[in-house]
Amino acid sequence: MYMGFFGIIDAVVVVLGLLVMFLGYRRGFMNKMITILGVLVLLGLSIVLCGHLAEMMKDYNFIYGDIYRGIYDGIGNAIKDAGTNATVGQAAASALHLPEWIASLFVMGIKDELAATYQAIMADKITMFFMRLIAFGILFVGMIIIMIILKIIAHALRENKFIRVVDGIFGIALYLFLYILFISIVFFVLDILIDNRVISSTEGFIAQDFQLMDTTKYSLSRWLLKGNLISTIKNIFTK
Repeated sequence: MYMGFFGIIDAVVVVLGLLVMFLGYRRGFMNKMITILGVLVLLGLSIVLCGHLAEMMKDYNFIYGDIYRGIYDGIGNAIKDAGTNATVGQAAASALHLPEWIASLFVMGIKDELAATYQAIMADKITMFFMRLIAFGILFVGMIIIMIILKIIAHALRENKFIRVVDGIFGIALYLFLYILFISIVFFVLDILIDNRVISSTEGFIAQDFQLMDTTKYSLSRWLLKGNLISTIKNIFTK
């Protein structure tokens, strides 16, 4: 519904924007950046470093020996149960109690021949898979602790009035950017739905509130539909 000078969606976008700016000032730049970068760094470093940590744990025989022996014995029993003609995939599936197509992922790269020939190699490969999971968990928890410590430091720094004001101003900018990005994604998807006639552009609430049929009246939502950040970037690279 268009109310003469703006639509309901226009009002919602502006009010939410003001609320986001208020939250940005209250919560600050440092706290949000620690969260954003923390999550990205947390996942990235955990994935990259888990293999190296797993190898170190193996070299120092930390947990590795116990897991290896259990898996080695399990594969041995699986070979006995399945018979000497059991393939690598079949033995892994029996030892891990998983469907063969899933168990085969654990022993990927090992020739699918008689499992008895590759029992030690299979045990090491499966053990290292679990070691990487354990290493990922250790790194993940460790980095969460670091992120919490950084948030405590940021909170302490904000006790200073000058730092709190500066951090709040940067917080407004950061939160506003994230809000614009979110709104742009929403309107970009909506534009695709309209272009593909999933949503009608000639009738209904959207057509009236966005003023799609009467372009003589200003509408923030209509501008966001075609001039949002995502559409602008897309147009730059497609021209």
